[in-house]
Amino acid sequence: MKGSVVVRMASLLLGVVACICLLSASVTEEVPKGSLHIVVTMKENGNRLPGAWVTLTSLTATGESEVPATSVTGEELQPMHRAPQYEYHRYKTDKNGEITANNVSAGYYRVEADAKAHNASQRLVTVDEGKKETFDLALDPVQPFLEIDSSERVFTPAEKPSFQIHGFGNADVATVRYYKLDLAKIAEQGGLETLLYSFSRPGNPGGNSPAKSATKSAQFEKKLTSRDVEGVFTEPIAMPKLDEGFYFVTCEVGANVRGTYLNISQIGLVTKTAGRNSLCYVADVVDGTPVAGAKIEAPDSSGFHQLAETDKDGVARVSFPESGNYKNLLLAVHGNSQAVVDFDNESSGNKRKARIFMYSDRPIYRPGDTIQFKGIVRKLDGLSYGLPGSANVDISIRDTSDTEVKEYTLPLSEKGTFHGSFTSNVEDKPGSYSIVAKYDGARFTYYASIADYRKPEYSIAVTPTKKYFVYGDKASAKIKAEYYFGGPVVGAKVEVYVTRQPHYSYEDDTDYVDYADAGDEGSDYGGGDSGQYYEQEFQGEYDESIEAVTDAKGEATIEFPTKTDDDPDVPDYDLDYSVNASITDAGGKYFEASGIVPVMRGDVSASLSTDTYIADPGTTI
Repeated sequence: MKGSVVVRMASLLLGVVACICLLSASVTEEVPKGSLHIVVTMKENGNRLPGAWVTLTSLTATGESEVPATSVTGEELQPMHRAPQYEYHRYKTDKNGEITANNVSAGYYRVEADAKAHNASQRLVTVDEGKKETFDLALDPVQPFLEIDSSERVFTPAEKPSFQIHGFGNADVATVRYYKLDLAKIAEQGGLETLLYSFSRPGNPGGNSPAKSATKSAQFEKKLTSRDVEGVFTEPIAMPKLDEGFYFVTCEVGANVRGTYLNISQIGLVTKTAGRNSLCYVADVVDGTPVAGAKIEAPDSSGFHQLAETDKDGVARVSFPESGNYKNLLLAVHGNSQAVVDFDNESSGNKRKARIFMYSDRPIYRPGDTIQFKGIVRKLDGLSYGLPGSANVDISIRDTSDTEVKEYTLPLSEKGTFHGSFTSNVEDKPGSYSIVAKYDGARFTYYASIADYRKPEYSIAVTPTKKYFVYGDKASAKIKAEYYFGGPVVGAKVEVYVTRQPHYSYEDDTDYVDYADAGDEGSDYGGGDSGQYYEQEFQGEYDESIEAVTDAKGEATIEFPTKTDDDPDVPDYDLDYSVNASITDAGGKYFEASGIVPVMRGDVSASLSTDTYIADPGTTI
């Protein structure tokens, strides 16, 4: 009996000790918490800035956790991820330009903020246990910028050409200048692409004034009226009707100048080239009928010379004289209309003395990362490759805005290799850095992608509600958000921006692409300004901004018009409307996705295909 009591007492004591140990462990593992209240303003005017992004990066936190901090007045875009010596939060300011974050681990934090046209340098703050740290964060304006979006460049004389500009700066007026070009002078200066790129870079090395190649010019001004709270403007530019011809158009806002080109013509030219031979087809751009009697011309140092004339089917075959130029240019002329094609001269590749290949240490980088690259050079001797010997390679680095940031030379090793590195700007927008290497007449450009990537918490699918819509009707798309662990994202705020661009078919479109399966799930970064001539060739024109909220199924359906008051009754192309959706759930987690809504000019589509692309003479096709 006595022994039994002793055993029971020992067991009780052991239980008490175990409880104390567990309690002690839980107390020692508890992470002290505090809170932050931040008011974001614009330094130039003191106004509060809604929709700005604020990033907190811990300099002291340790441990493992996936629990997001609680955001009260602001929206947390990214959940807190806490690994050894790392804790990260990203917030979006509310309509009053504020965020309040509770339940943030105590310690030292680096605070950064950015918006469309404002940012703040790093600031250090301390979060104390049980206390709220309150401070204002004034954002500096970025340098003024200007971009041109032009999804269509060929117009008939009956149409008014148009494009869109987007930018930031204090100027209230955009000055638009347009130059009708002398194509013979273009030929003398190295081809269409070379000269147009040169026109678009006034003030930069190798830049030229388009006035030097123009037969006439004119200009007009457009007042900038559509600015958001930051002062960022998006303006449609409608030009007057123009005579037939090839034009270069510049837009100047403050000190920024950007350019694009336009062709006012009734005809279009399509070519199929192999070596020095080219098959040309000329057609009416309005009704697609073949154009007979169109002259096919090619340039040399003395001007353009006729090579052939299209037959009744609009077809002509031409052969180029031998040339060491990297580009060939063909011009179709019918009446006052012109159509131009500029393409690589395949035969010139046989005259190159060397070849270059480059690669980088990673496929993608964040702004501020160091980019390391390596290249290989080989001399060409007939069909053989050889080592180049002792020499240097010229390197040029251009940032995501196509501004040259560095130029230098690198020595070749005894194996014919070179390597280098540079650090990207922490303020870079997503896009690509271009690394251009030149050696003994050879040139190679490598593009290093810059993106602000975050691992998604949930999938987002953007799909059209119908296989296609007819131009002029309202189109709609369904946005569905679902957590990866299962379950819909209910009550999430959805912000949608719609852009559009012509649909170009690269495959047989008898069965149109099923865009219902083409949604971009959980993507959070995109490509940048890879288009030439300082414009966003693939971004498309701005069309609509929409807000919605996901329902109990995690879905939201949005509608938008496919035709505006300024649009033509019938477009020249079928259109792809890009629906870009940003979703913020109730917990503050934020991600993006996009999808395509096809809009056709009518209910009937016709296409033509052959059973073979190559056949012997006399063969039935």
